[in-house]
Amino acid sequence: MDLEKGRARWIMVMLLLLICALGVCLFTFRRYERHEEADNRGGLEEDIQHVQEPAPKQEPRSAFLDIGIVVRIGTQQQEIRLYRDEEQLYIFVPGAADTASMWWNYDEELYEVEVMGDGRKAGDGDELTICSGEDGEEKIRIRDIREESEEIYGLHLVQSASLPAVFISTQSGTMDWIHAEKGNRESGELLCVDGNGVPEYAGAMKKIAGRGNSSWAEDKRSYTITLDEEAGLAGMPPAAKWVLQANALDATRMRNKVTYDLARDLGLQYAIDSAYADLWLNGEYAGNYLVCEKIEAGEERVDISTGDFPQKDDGRYTRDNEGAWWEYEEDYERRNGYLLEFNDRIGDDEAGYFYSGEQQVEVKIPEGLTCEEYRYISEYAGDMAESLENAAQSDAYLEYIDLDSWSLLFLINELTNDTDANRYSVFYYKDKGTKMYAGPVWDYDIAWGNDFLGRDVRCSFFRNGWYGTLYDNETFYRSITEKYEECMRPVLENYLDEYIESVCGQIRLSVQMDDIRWAHSEGYTRRSPERDWQEAVACLKDYMRRRMEFFDDVWLSGEQYYRIFFRNGDTAVAVTYIREGDTIPDTLLGYVAGCLAQDSWRTAEGQTYDASQGVYSDLDLYAQKAPAQASDAQ
Repeated sequence: MDLEKGRARWIMVMLLLLICALGVCLFTFRRYERHEEADNRGGLEEDIQHVQEPAPKQEPRSAFLDIGIVVRIGTQQQEIRLYRDEEQLYIFVPGAADTASMWWNYDEELYEVEVMGDGRKAGDGDELTICSGEDGEEKIRIRDIREESEEIYGLHLVQSASLPAVFISTQSGTMDWIHAEKGNRESGELLCVDGNGVPEYAGAMKKIAGRGNSSWAEDKRSYTITLDEEAGLAGMPPAAKWVLQANALDATRMRNKVTYDLARDLGLQYAIDSAYADLWLNGEYAGNYLVCEKIEAGEERVDISTGDFPQKDDGRYTRDNEGAWWEYEEDYERRNGYLLEFNDRIGDDEAGYFYSGEQQVEVKIPEGLTCEEYRYISEYAGDMAESLENAAQSDAYLEYIDLDSWSLLFLINELTNDTDANRYSVFYYKDKGTKMYAGPVWDYDIAWGNDFLGRDVRCSFFRNGWYGTLYDNETFYRSITEKYEECMRPVLENYLDEYIESVCGQIRLSVQMDDIRWAHSEGYTRRSPERDWQEAVACLKDYMRRRMEFFDDVWLSGEQYYRIFFRNGDTAVAVTYIREGDTIPDTLLGYVAGCLAQDSWRTAEGQTYDASQGVYSDLDLYAQKAPAQASDAQ
């Protein structure tokens, strides 16, 4: 018995020793792994005593080189860096550039450049001439002296049309800081020349910063710039602040421009001006951009009185469940001009805002909103919203709003089917002694069918916002139908017949350059059903035409149409119009349900909707999971 006990103890000891040995091995292996991971991250642990051999450098096959050319543009000279895409190099130059006057610009201690056609070295400062070979390209050899490597490329000169050109040089010489976080900003220099190469501005830039919400995640980004002094860019009236819109989600690059010009042609007051331009950032071609007026107060912008701005730093930012404002020790006279934006993305930013129902309304102007100003505008908006909710029974709302601008904004959002409408980037303004005006319009890159929501021309995917029951008001309904027939239809017909093709002719070469530059980006394909530019433009025109034909029936046929509200919970997220006695198409019911990740519809009484029934009144339908799937989920 003692012998057996001794054997058992010996076995247990050996097992314990084996477990300890395994633990030591595992600890050593994990410690080594952690060191390896730290090395790979570029961070070294203090107790690592060796220096790891660097991993082989993986060069991106799409990038700008430290080799450029200098080109003459009117009286100005600009360096433009070479863009590499696999075995091809591209020189992107503006339409006003003198391609007969270009020369190389690079560090000869780092690179050697040889033109292979005649075997000559192209030194720094040498004239650049491109003589295409049989395959339509100049062949050049670039030797990296440091890496002791060389590559042979096809060199292509790509030139835009006579668009304005904007060259921005940041103080750091890169866009790394700006792109690291949207709120970052940097100063620098800016040159803007018109289509003939005549300078419109050449001087200091106080700041450039990123802008955009969902679009900020794209490779091609939008920016806000502030000049050192007011200047008119791209032929527009002088101002210090401008927006460079990337249109990175729109393969046509036209939806914003089309809608801004539509608002202007319809007569919406303070419709913003915009113009296309090619943009270079620190010598790197950034693409086709839309230079836009910034929505702000000013004689040439939104002409409302602003008064003296108190400094936010002199006040204490205050918020409660109803909104936010600044408290000041000194009394300020209440300012009279207010610029408001529907913006559900305010978050924790220090901005003045209030709630209208469940909607967050940011007060863009006045800056540093005082408590008195906060109370005034929030109470005015509250009384206005209440009157709008009762518009089906009364015209009392006309005491608060400007009917013409509200009718035009409704038509623009309805026809464009902007899925962000009345949630983001929707503006209203009010001055002393005036009613509330709608506008200016802004940000329509995912409108006109460029979103999986609203792609069906029969269905509108935007919220009512402040519009409440305005559609049920006889005065408002008469206003929108008359403006649609007398103003909007003729403008849209012109857009389909002439305007869009005119814009295409203006930007065609710039878009070709933009396509080369951003060929590896998924931005345009993320929203647009077509990536090819010409096909995307055809889709835009087709959507515009079919959307107009749909509302010709709804508003001009003389037949009775009813609205079907598609609700997700209590929120109406979409609406369609059905002729009296017709049924709701199964394809439309399925499409909207799919957009909401639901399966079927029920009535307000809780019954599954019978799609075979004709429609004889306005109707609320509620999205739901099909019963079978609901039971499976349980």
